[in-house]
Amino acid sequence: MAIAPHIRRLRQLVGNELLVLPSVAVFPMDGERRVLLVRTIDTEQWAAIGGAVEPDESPRQAALREAEEEAGVVLRLGSIRAVLGGPAYRMTYPNGDRTSYVSTVFDAQVIGGVPRPDGDETSAVQWWDTARLPAEEMSPFTRALIRDARIASRPGERTSRPPTRSRSVAADRRTGQNRPMQPLGVHHVSVNVPDVDTNVAFYVDVLGGALRDDRPELGIGGAWLDFGGQQVHLVEAPPPTNAGQHFALRVADLAATVDELRSKGVAVGEPMSVGTNRQTFITDPAGNTIELHQVGAAG
Repeated sequence: MAIAPHIRRLRQLVGNELLVLPSVAVFPMDGERRVLLVRTIDTEQWAAIGGAVEPDESPRQAALREAEEEAGVVLRLGSIRAVLGGPAYRMTYPNGDRTSYVSTVFDAQVIGGVPRPDGDETSAVQWWDTARLPAEEMSPFTRALIRDARIASRPGERTSRPPTRSRSVAADRRTGQNRPMQPLGVHHVSVNVPDVDTNVAFYVDVLGGALRDDRPELGIGGAWLDFGGQQVHLVEAPPPTNAGQHFALRVADLAATVDELRSKGVAVGEPMSVGTNRQTFITDPAGNTIELHQVGAAG
């Protein structure tokens, strides 16, 4: 098991004494209600993706880092599912070190990479049906996470219920009635990229966009591209930290699109159903997340 340098220094001072540490756990779900788990080398048990939060690292950053390190996947984090602590989250390691974790638990979707163990901390990565989790092959810590974060489910059971809203407010939001602004559609989305030429090549040659020639001088590098009736504007600037933001490209055939992109060496997440539609995620060369969306594909 890898030990962070700052924890190693603490252990040199306090030995095996109990430490209280912040940690994260993340449960990526797919469209078939499966959760991605890792098998740890030190315990040979199935566990949630996660670990201790490092100095100056946010819980979200820690969750994204642990997913890439332990499972080889890039995630789009959802909401915080739970913040957990207490006696069930105390661990004693084989070397005698005692730790009490306070764990932030995230929902997530895989948007890139291919699930694979790192060979250092994990020996296997696998999708599991949430109604058929390998509880006998999990530590008490992992079973407590799954129980308290309500990950396990019975077949056909929903894991969450959408919030209720006032009918009149919801209707107004859907129809736009009683509002002075009447949007006609989305004209464009702007995406920050550090290298315009590299990203133009990706958006045109890989994603099928068309480079426009009517972009005026704006005092900053960039490019405008057509995608159907809408545009994507590339802006030469540092991309923001990935916190789940993305835009979606509608495609005619998601399965064929995924096959084509993978043949070009693009990492594509596993497609999932969202209502009657299907979607998956990729990232551009700058690390921006792009959803690929097919309407009516799950019907």
